[in-house]
Amino acid sequence: MNGPLTVHWVTRPATLGTALRFLEQHDAEIEALSRFLMLKQRTEARPLETVEFDGDMADLQDNETDRSMDSFLDDLRAGRKQEPSGPTITYALVTPEGELEFHIDPVDGMRDKVGAAGAGVVDRILVPSPSTVHAYVADLVTASPERSNPVADEMLRLLDCHDGPFYGPISFFAVSAGASRPQSLDEDQREMLRAAHEVARGRAEL
Repeated sequence: MNGPLTVHWVTRPATLGTALRFLEQHDAEIEALSRFLMLKQRTEARPLETVEFDGDMADLQDNETDRSMDSFLDDLRAGRKQEPSGPTITYALVTPEGELEFHIDPVDGMRDKVGAAGAGVVDRILVPSPSTVHAYVADLVTASPERSNPVADEMLRLLDCHDGPFYGPISFFAVSAGASRPQSLDEDQREMLRAAHEVARGRAEL
């Protein structure tokens, strides 16, 4: 008389390794997402007065820039590069390769890094949450796989912005109550963007 049938399951090492890596990525994403949500809530909870934003062409941030627009257009037509000038700010740049970098440049330098992917000018993204962080994207960029930026797109979705997809490098910077001029990211904002990048990068790799 035959005994009960015993079934031996054999798990292939490659399949087990893939499953373990998936679980590790999942755990890392949950930890990063929790950190991001906590920092986002902390940033959003700061008191913010009513802010009136200008109706955006991002190069027209103040009267001084308005006065220099004619010379800017002349230099653009002639192919002359204007050197960035003015006070420096700390901002985040997400490249099409999915890298997060923090730079210290004048505002014009930040715009140049972003706008170079397209027509040389940028559009401003008003991030819904937290409203003290905005982004610049290049205007008139040729859509192509090489210029797509899925990591930055996912970061923007985490910040409740569902526009896009966008192409080329994308910068994130701070604004304050009552003023739309780009300012330096503070420590909480930088850590929030690092956590958002970690989540977005993990999702892009799945």
